[in-house]
Amino acid sequence: MQKFNAVRHAIFIAMLISLSVSSFGQSGHRFKFALGSGFGAYPVMGPMMFAEPSFQLNERLMISGRIEGILGTDILRNGNTGVGSYGLQVSRFFPSYQDSFRPFAGIGIHRYHIGTGIGMIGDGHTDIEPQLGVNPRLGFHYRHLFMALEFNAVFRTTRTSYSTIPSPIPPTIYSDQVQLNYWCIKIGVLLHAGKQP
Repeated sequence: MQKFNAVRHAIFIAMLISLSVSSFGQSGHRFKFALGSGFGAYPVMGPMMFAEPSFQLNERLMISGRIEGILGTDILRNGNTGVGSYGLQVSRFFPSYQDSFRPFAGIGIHRYHIGTGIGMIGDGHTDIEPQLGVNPRLGFHYRHLFMALEFNAVFRTTRTSYSTIPSPIPPTIYSDQVQLNYWCIKIGVLLHAGKQP
């Protein structure tokens, strides 16, 4: 069975980061930290966890790091799938009728590690090479609430399937190109520290 090590590491690191910022005050706005969970919407359906430390460059622009993991099922390929990713993203905030409500649009570039049961041969297993991807997204901040809708577009990468059927049958190796894109919905808590830019 394929072990989703990259996804487990992503979730574990997200939990450690959340503990490291638990002492942040709530009075400032320059440094931000979003921590929460979500759900893979389509075609990878399953729970996820994320952490996003951010720095507000000015009133409109924010740069963020992101680490997240999702465990679910790829309903198009009928197989278990885990995705762990990390990278950087930029968000642009728009004017709103309320100062506490801040809608934004953003895009990021990330490295995706994919663990999957898709494409197994007999008693074999499947490896998928890590790959870069981008994630355009829309969302908003409201006081200490964070919500976002994202589309993760992972560039085409190599999938290799190995058969582990015992001898005398020779092992079978099959390789092809796959592309895994998926939607996700996120909701989390937004912490602040530092002075308003």
